[in-house]
Amino acid sequence: MKKLMTITVFCIYLVNCSGTMTGPPKTDISVYPRVGISTFKLINVRGMLDEIATERLFFHLKEYYPGTRFVHLDAMPEISGEEQEPADPGEAVRRIAVENDLSALMTGEITVSDFRPKFKSRELIDGARVTAHFRMTAVLKLFNGRSGEQIWEKSCSREGNASYGPLTKKTHFDFYISDKDESYVRFVRNLIWSLTEDLRPSKK
Repeated sequence: MKKLMTITVFCIYLVNCSGTMTGPPKTDISVYPRVGISTFKLINVRGMLDEIATERLFFHLKEYYPGTRFVHLDAMPEISGEEQEPADPGEAVRRIAVENDLSALMTGEITVSDFRPKFKSRELIDGARVTAHFRMTAVLKLFNGRSGEQIWEKSCSREGNASYGPLTKKTHFDFYISDKDESYVRFVRNLIWSLTEDLRPSKK
C-alpha cells in the first residue's frame, strides 16, 4: 500500500512538471501602472506603417499586461531629435511623463532601407509598376518616467518586396502604403511580434 501511494505521488509530480508554466518577461512593464506609447516615427518611408505598427504594439502590450494602463501619445520630436536644438532626452521624457501622469514612456522608429529595384527598361517606358527589395528595421525604447532614463531598447529587421509606381525623376524609392493591404499588414505585425519578444511572458 505504501509503495502504491509513493508511485501515485510520483505520477502526479510528473504530470504537474510536464505542463507549460509561464515565467516573467525579460523586461517587465507591469511595475509601471501607466505607460505612454508614442506613435512610431517613420524614417525614409511614407504611408500607414506608423499606424499599423502602433496599433499592433498596443494589441500585444494589452494582452501581456492587462493590469497596466497604456496611453496613446503623438510622435515625440523632442525625444527623437527633430528639433533645431534637440532637447535633453531625459528632460523631455520627464516633462511628458508629468504632463500625462505617466510612470514610463515608450517610443519607436521604423526605417526602410536597402532598396534594390527589379525592373527592365521597357517597364519604365511603359510606366508599369516596379518591384523592389527592401529592408525594414524597427526600434523600440522604454524610458522611466520619473528619472527620464532609458531602461530598455530592442531592434529587429526583416526583408521583403514592395510594388512601386514609375520612377520618373526619382533617385530612390519611397515606400508607401496607400491602403491596408493584407500582405503589408502581416509583414508589419510579424515585425512587431519579434520586437516585443523581451516584453512578453516566457514559456517554461
